[in-house]
Order: sequence, then structure tokens, then C-alpha cells
Amino acid sequence: MNITRSSLFLFLLICFSSNCLALITNNKSPISIESNTLELNQQQGIATYLGHVILKQDGNELIADKLVIYKNAQGKTEKILAFGKPAKYTSSTKNDPIFGEANKITFFTGNQDMILEGEAKMTQKQDSFTAPYITYNFLSKMIRSKSQEGIRPTIIFHPS
Repeated sequence: MNITRSSLFLFLLICFSSNCLALITNNKSPISIESNTLELNQQQGIATYLGHVILKQDGNELIADKLVIYKNAQGKTEKILAFGKPAKYTSSTKNDPIFGEANKITFFTGNQDMILEGEAKMTQKQDSFTAPYITYNFLSKMIRSKSQEGIRPTIIFHPS
């Protein structure tokens, strides 16, 4: 059996990137990641994507300048970091569409938290939240924020 280097690379890439956002959204659908460059360190369980990174899974999309995925020894994704000016996350679920943007977006797959840091903005339906730091939990749908460096969170909501 003749396996080319590009076929092996593609296989490793698919194995490494599978389930990165699936644990956050409880979605088993395939994940697509595009970038200008990729650095994959299998020993450390770290994949770094650089240059107009686009991650897609069903209605979820993450756009960043840099994306770093951390896996544990069992191969499960633990943490995803997205950096940009800004990095953008969109979830176009039918009932609760979410849009988030910040200079840094961190996903913790264990507790299903998304943390937006640096000029953070989050929008759900017509309501919007801006702050230096916003935490959103995908399970409880709870949003948290607090003042930082004298900048207070701002919430604009539209009563039903």
C-alpha cells in the first residue's frame, strides 16, 4: 500500500481537528478548518493554524488570524484559542443564534465555556453585550461580565 505524504498529512489533520467544537455544541458533524499555514505537534497535542483561519461545523463558524487547539493525552480537545482583530464566532442555531467577537476567544470544552477578551461583544437575537471580558456557557446559556480597568459592561436589550 503506497501512502503519499499529503494523504498522511490530511489524515493526521482530520484526526487532530475532529471534535474541537463538537464538544462545545454537542455536535458530531464534520469540522472543516482552512488556514494559510498549519503547525501540528502531535507529542504535545497542539495544532496551530495561522492566516485567515476559518473553522466551520454545520451552522457554527469561527474566523481568526490564529487558532490554537490543545488536546489531552486521550486525544480529546480541552481548549481552543482564537486570536484576531477581532476573532469572530457565529452560531446560527435555529432558536438561539449567537454572535461573539473579541481580540481573544477561548473555548473550554469540559465546562463548555466561551470567554471573549479584549473589546468583547456578544449578540443574541437583538440584544447585545459589550465589555472588556465576557463569559458565555453553552449549557446554561448564562452570560457573565464585570468591570475591568474602569470600563463597565454595557447591555442593550429589547423587551419582548
